[in-house]
Amino acid sequence: SGLSNANVSFLVTIPMVLSLIGFLIVGNSSSKRREKRYHVALPLFMGAIGLAGTVLIQDPVLNFVFINLAAIGVYSGMGVWWSIPTTFLSETAAAGAVGLINSIGNIGGWVGPFLIGIVKTYTGSYTIAYLCLAMSLVVSGLLILTLPKRRPTDSL
Repeated sequence: SGLSNANVSFLVTIPMVLSLIGFLIVGNSSSKRREKRYHVALPLFMGAIGLAGTVLIQDPVLNFVFINLAAIGVYSGMGVWWSIPTTFLSETAAAGAVGLINSIGNIGGWVGPFLIGIVKTYTGSYTIAYLCLAMSLVVSGLLILTLPKRRPTDSL
C-alpha cells in the first residue's frame, strides 16, 4: 500500500472510533425518543450498504468510506439491540431470549468465516460472500421491524 506501519495502524482504528461515536449517538437518540426498533434496523441497513460498497466499488478512498459505513452500521445499534427483548418479553423469557441470541451469535461466529472461505474457494472472490453478509443485515433489519413495540398486556 505504500503506507508506513504507523499510518496503517492509524487508519485501522478509524472505523472502530467512528463506531464508538455512532454507538453513543444511537443509544442516546433511542433513549430520548423511547424507540428501539428503528434505532437498530436503520444502522443495520447502513451496514449493509457499507458491506456491499466494499466489494462493488473499486476506488480505494471510496472503499475506505464504505468500510467505515459498514463498521458504524454494524456496531452502532448493538447496545439498543440488547435492550429489545425486555421491551416485549417477561423477565424470565427475556433472559432465555438473550441466552438463545448469544448462542446463535456464537455459532455464527464460527460458521460465518467457514462459509465465507467456502464461497471464496468456489467463486475465487469475496464479492458473493460479502453481498450475502450485506443481505443478512437487510433481513435482520426487516425482522427487527416486525417485533412488537412493547409487551402485550395480559388480559383475562
